[in-house]
Amino acid sequence: MLRLNRDSLYKLNYLLVGGLLLVSLLIVIYVASPEKMIVGEWKEKGWYFEKPDYRLEEKNFAEVLEENVRIEILDKLEILHVNRWIFREDGTLEVDDHSVANMTWSIKGRGHILEISRDGTPIESFQIQTLSNNEMELHLNLDIQIKGVIKILLKRDDLVQ
Repeated sequence: MLRLNRDSLYKLNYLLVGGLLLVSLLIVIYVASPEKMIVGEWKEKGWYFEKPDYRLEEKNFAEVLEENVRIEILDKLEILHVNRWIFREDGTLEVDDHSVANMTWSIKGRGHILEISRDGTPIESFQIQTLSNNEMELHLNLDIQIKGVIKILLKRDDLVQ
């Protein structure tokens, strides 16, 4: 049977704890965070109902929302009337509509909430459902009575065809 004296056990414990701390630090430093992944230029690919109204007789329930329905539902949300979203590293958000200015973005919660602010006042927040290097899926929960949640699909601009 292997016998270790007390000093050897202390050294082994310090070595293990130090190794775990080093591995944890490297993981935190080198794993891609949502703040780093979201930076760049994104283009909207579509607007979909997450939970469509199944009473409709159409076969494809995940149809893209019609433009007039989208404008009617989201009339007061200016940020959502844009086609191109540019997230800068400094936290600013640029859109292709130049009348919408002074906007910032931040990641909240555990990295799953994207908050859009104008002049320091939050104007909208989205749940980030999926985020990869080339695709982002945002869910918008509205307070109005519609059948379902709206899903916005964004793709990196250089990957959009």
